[in-house]
Amino acid sequence: MPLRIPICSFDAKTGILCAKCQSKLDNGQITQADIQASKVLVKLAEKIPDFNRVTLLRGVEADGNFVLEVEQSDAAMFRTKPELKAKLEELLKHRVWIVGTSPSDRRFLEDLLYPNRILTVNTVWLPD
Repeated sequence: MPLRIPICSFDAKTGILCAKCQSKLDNGQITQADIQASKVLVKLAEKIPDFNRVTLLRGVEADGNFVLEVEQSDAAMFRTKPELKAKLEELLKHRVWIVGTSPSDRRFLEDLLYPNRILTVNTVWLPD
């Protein structure tokens, strides 16, 4: 499976957005963090074949951290090969957190806080 990113791979290689990707950015479907992460992934995919299989769904930048949401199988790959995550951190110049897609809050938190384990997740329901 080839590298899949939120923008066109041509745009990621050149650094200039086409009209379609620019409209996605203007409409809020993608963010600057998506674009930045896509550029880095394309650059790394040329050198390291493991990055060719990654599916980036979304990237979020906050307070010097980058959270990359990828497919669950890709998140497992980053856990087994920490040198890939180190390459991402080197090029993005931020601390990188890899999160797999998951419908459960517990799984999201486990991915975010990996290698720490989550024992329980409590939900508080308040009246309207």
